Amino acid sequence: MNFVPHSYPFFIGNEKEILFQYLEKEYIGYSDKLNEKIKDSLSDFFKYEHIFFTPSASLSLLLILKMIKKIKSTKNEIIISSINCWSVYNTIKSETFFPIIADVRDVMDFRSSYENIVNKITKNTIAIIITHMFGVFVEEKIIKKLKQNYPDLIIIEDFSTSFMGQNDLGNYSDFGIVSFGSTKPISAGCGGALLSNYDMFDEHYDDYIKTKLTFNVKTSIFEQLLLLNQLKNLDLIKEMRKKLLYFYKNFVNIYNPLNLDLFRIIIFKTRNKKELKDLENFLSTYDIKLDKRESVQPNFSKKLKYRNLFNSFNFKEYYSLPNNFLLFKLLKEKGLIDE
Repeated sequence: MNFVPHSYPFFIGNEKEILFQYLEKEYIGYSDKLNEKIKDSLSDFFKYEHIFFTPSASLSLLLILKMIKKIKSTKNEIIISSINCWSVYNTIKSETFFPIIADVRDVMDFRSSYENIVNKITKNTIAIIITHMFGVFVEEKIIKKLKQNYPDLIIIEDFSTSFMGQNDLGNYSDFGIVSFGSTKPISAGCGGALLSNYDMFDEHYDDYIKTKLTFNVKTSIFEQLLLLNQLKNLDLIKEMRKKLLYFYKNFVNIYNPLNLDLFRIIIFKTRNKKELKDLENFLSTYDIKLDKRESVQPNFSKKLKYRNLFNSFNFKEYYSLPNNFLLFKLLKEKGLIDE
């Protein structure tokens, strides 16, 4: 039986040939030319003044926090949503800030609301991290309202699982982070982006500049080549994911089904248990077995026993289904989705 793993990074188009060309040159360094092309491509989506390609989103966040520390403020609290990645929580702790956990909107919505965020703001708050989870964005009007009502707070947007279909992102935040890891919407195998409205880095690594960071964020040419090619083929990736989403919708009620760029295909166990079984039975007749993941992101309310965060603590169990090229290829070969 063809087993489809939940997360499956893949080559697109002629990526193998592109990589082999550089292997023949025996060069595995870094290309300024490719980096500029990546920045130009990302600038089509993000409205930040500066874009830096980095080894990971976690490192991007770490560098942002180090930049915030240069303010030398006595404030030390950073608000994050309760359903989030452990690396966000741990990175905040590593820089001796305190992560303050905000509740999600309700028991069937991963996002935090304006009210839930504002309820966590204190005199010690220095920043808010807005997490756009699984391709479902926190509305821009919320970010705008936070910036207008709390202009002294630093706003960081996390696009790590929600970068693909939307343009004109980051209009009301100070920083942003993106991941291009192996399980993300588009992948360079690893890598990330740091988005900033501040010129953060000094190129002279031996100089100490009080208002800038001196840190080498370069990656190898292979990550650069893979990312650039995935960005060039973004329409193909989006179309593949859209067709998979429509296929799933024939069987299950998908979280926020109006969004065609879902990074994860999320279904809630309480209302879809029978539907999920019907899907499994249907696919088994075609010798296809799905790798289902339950609760694929940490829920800090439960992990840290924050019972006062009612919606998060009582968040319904959910399944996350594969949304990758391997499943698309199998369904297409078996005539289960259209060209």
